[in-house]
Amino acid sequence: MIERNLMYSRYIHQMLVEYGVVSIPEMGTLYLKRTSAFFGENRSKIYPPRELCEFKSHVDSDSLLNVLMVKSGFQENQVQTVIDNFKKDFYQSIQEKGNYHLPYLGTFADGQFVVENEENFNKYALFPVIDIAPISISDKAGYQVQHSVHQAYAPLKVESKVKDNYIFPIIVAILALCVLILRFIPNEDKKPETQLKKEIVTSDTIAPSPISEEVEPIQDTTTLIVVKELVQESQADENTSEPSKDTNDCVVYVGTFEKPDNVSKMVNKISNNGYHPYTESYQSYTRVGVQYDCRTMNSDSFKDVIRKQIEKDAWVK
Repeated sequence: MIERNLMYSRYIHQMLVEYGVVSIPEMGTLYLKRTSAFFGENRSKIYPPRELCEFKSHVDSDSLLNVLMVKSGFQENQVQTVIDNFKKDFYQSIQEKGNYHLPYLGTFADGQFVVENEENFNKYALFPVIDIAPISISDKAGYQVQHSVHQAYAPLKVESKVKDNYIFPIIVAILALCVLILRFIPNEDKKPETQLKKEIVTSDTIAPSPISEEVEPIQDTTTLIVVKELVQESQADENTSEPSKDTNDCVVYVGTFEKPDNVSKMVNKISNNGYHPYTESYQSYTRVGVQYDCRTMNSDSFKDVIRKQIEKDAWVK
């Protein structure tokens, strides 16, 4: 029976330390009450925190010993065996001795539980008491106290850095504001090249086919000259791998090709669907995409449209 009582004490102590509360069948509930560190008399010592054990006669069903043991990973059949043996030993001890003793924890008698040693529940028991010596600190602004264990306390002049701490955030905020202002100022002087191409292609004298080396007959001589200039500019852009793109235009890419014929086929396919093709050099290949206005169209929605009409694997960088 003594060995079983030691086992009960170990289980109860483990659950109490882990959860801070444990209800013991037929007895009551044990609580761990923590007190913070505190000063001694004359503020010459600092005492560490403490954990004290308190007992109440009621039983909390949510904190029963068997419930907490199962919650901590014990097998239910093992827990039930422990609880059954505990109740049997408890009633037997009460009938024979009038009390029930849990080694290292305390003794239950007459509806009360007397703790054997408070330090058995105090995890701060090994914390030392700290001796301190009060000192007078100058109230003068700008001074702080420096001291060490072996040296006398001495005030040290400290220069205020509050003013310096605000300078850097203010500069960053001003720069960020300038960037935002410049970003949203529209450039009305320069007409986007893609808009000019669109106006020419959709005119009455030109068919809506893509601009290429083979241009259909054009009735308006002035418009023909402009179209030829645009063709030359487009060819120059392809040779230098530096395509022109307005800052408000974005691109949905539809493929990366090695052969110029495949590039031309994809460009014609894009144009035939009524969109503006876009090409750029990528290593030794040519990427082809579809230009659109970022200000008026959502990138994900436009990408889905291109996947349905032109290329199912289209992507956006």
